[in-house]
Formats: sequence, structure tokens, C-alpha cells
Amino acid sequence: MNILRHPLVSKIGNIVGAVLLVLLVTSLIDVYRKRGVIKDYEQAYDKAKAENERLKAAMDEAETPEYVEKIARNKLGMAREGETVVLIDESQRPANPEQKNQKKPAEVPAWKQWWKLFF
Repeated sequence: MNILRHPLVSKIGNIVGAVLLVLLVTSLIDVYRKRGVIKDYEQAYDKAKAENERLKAAMDEAETPEYVEKIARNKLGMAREGETVVLIDESQRPANPEQKNQKKPAEVPAWKQWWKLFF
């Protein structure tokens, strides 16, 4: 009797084949899912690379003498020799010159506004 033709060996072979097929399908599903993860990481890498390039450009600009002078003038209030610095107190200056002469109307409480609306 040939052992390969025995019904038990045939059933075991079918079971092993089915298990291998299931493992192959699950592996393919995992590979497909990981492709999406790889794409996400590639997008994050590209975004970080672009941000890095932007920061490098900003750093290169910040190292120029023109930028240093701009910051010294605008933020630190410094000036070159012979220049006069004029500072304006923004808290004393009205936002709109027309508002300077106008008085604000007295605010009406919310309950009075509702009262006027309904009665």
C-alpha cells in the first residue's frame, strides 16, 4: 500500500495546505497595511524635511547684517550714530483719530436690551 494515497495523509495534507493558504493571505494583508504606514511615514518625512529647509532659510536670513540691524532697530530701539530715535507711546494714542473726539455711548445692560425687545 502506498502511504501517500492513504486517506489520513490526504486529509492532513489538505489541512496543512489550508493553513498555509490562510497564513499567506494574512501575510499579504499585513503587507498591504504596512504600505499605508510607510506612505504615512514618507509624508511625515517630507513635511519635516520641508520644515527643516524653511528653518535653514530663516536661519541663513537671520545671520545677515541687514536682519540683525532690522531687529536692533525695531525690537531693541537702537540707532546708528547721528540718528534720533523717536518713540511713540501707543497706549496714549487712540486707535482711530476720529474716535478721539467722540464719546462712547453708555452701555445698556443686557436685561434692559431684552426688556426693550419684548415689551
